[in-house]
Amino acid sequence: AQAVISKEDFAQILEYCKEHPSGSATAILLEAEIGVRVSDAVYGIHLTPSELRIRAKNGKWMTRHITPEIREIINSEAFRELLVGDKWHGPKDGSINKYLSRVEDKLGLERHSFHDIRRRIAQDKYDELRNQGASRSEALSQVSIWLNHGPNREKMLLQSYISNAW
Repeated sequence: AQAVISKEDFAQILEYCKEHPSGSATAILLEAEIGVRVSDAVYGIHLTPSELRIRAKNGKWMTRHITPEIREIINSEAFRELLVGDKWHGPKDGSINKYLSRVEDKLGLERHSFHDIRRRIAQDKYDELRNQGASRSEALSQVSIWLNHGPNREKMLLQSYISNAW
């Protein structure tokens, strides 16, 4: 849980990705909105008119409502170039992590993996829920389900994703 990218570094990476569109940049921009594993982002995103259906680890499915932010990403040329029918075929997961390392080096940032970004998204989601009045336990449970880990995984969430469970 301690291997999490800072909000400031992530903001710089997102800005770079917006200014330099590519398949890998698109995967990182999308990750900021949906919080999935890198392999889920590149091998399992199916579009419907109102949501993303994502085939995740162990064949489980998860959905994300298409927000205005997601709509902007999926309407981009970089996303559309990799769309075949209703399925997005992003770059390979290793290519995205290599791209991320190169961007971090270019920007003079500490190196982090795509999964460190997922931790950032999980922490931000937890903070959002707590600020909306959810108890610590409720927020942990909801984040676990949102990450597609399922219920009763709070201990794992604290070990692997949430470094500040206030």
